[in-house]
Amino acid sequence: MGRLMGDAPVVLLPGMLCTPSLWDPVRRRLGMPATAVHLQGSSVDHAARAVLRNVEHGEFHLVGCSLGGIVALAIARLEPQRLRTLCLVGTNPNAPRPDQLVGWDTLEDIATRRGCRAGAASLMPSLLGDRPRQRHVAQVLAMADEVGLTGLATHLSIQRSRVDQWDSLRKFSQPVLCIAAELDQLCPVELHEQMAAAAPDAQLAVIPRSSHLSPIQAPSVLARSIAAWVTASQSTHERLPSA
Repeated sequence: MGRLMGDAPVVLLPGMLCTPSLWDPVRRRLGMPATAVHLQGSSVDHAARAVLRNVEHGEFHLVGCSLGGIVALAIARLEPQRLRTLCLVGTNPNAPRPDQLVGWDTLEDIATRRGCRAGAASLMPSLLGDRPRQRHVAQVLAMADEVGLTGLATHLSIQRSRVDQWDSLRKFSQPVLCIAAELDQLCPVELHEQMAAAAPDAQLAVIPRSSHLSPIQAPSVLARSIAAWVTASQSTHERLPSA
């Protein structure tokens, strides 16, 4: 795993029906070492602990998109001392709503009968908006193929085990960057405004003209936001006096 100055790597977590390749367009533009990892585990806390096991001991900068952001919040709740900073992209700290549980059952049924590609296609308007570019659609479908039914079952287990994480966000004292996409209907700007207001040390950034999967639709803007955030936080950390 590549390391940043100060020995704090950047770790990127993907969303549901996504693989680490979700972050490839961002990583190519980030200008600093970063590693994207799979989501694994039978619950949100199991997934969080799997990430912690896969990252070398010490602090790191954590970036999570969608379901990856939910797992990132669990990491902040379970082992906040491991995180130098936390960046939440298009995510949701709430426990599941009844309609979400029904929607995940429907997604699982579609994927079981017709394949994960069909499941991802059924979500496309929510993921990429009403008129997505075909290359973006192709990337989402390719990730769904790679995730497969086993991976989708893992992602849905994590989703269904979600808990309310507002309190852990309020207690997390390290810097937080909440990045919303202007056109995101799943995790709207207003929700990110509330998250930024809840965390003790947080900022809000809004990516214009992007839907839910901003790492695909707006990688340059997202990479600049993350890089500037990590660099500023790193500089602040290095200026702090030793205990």
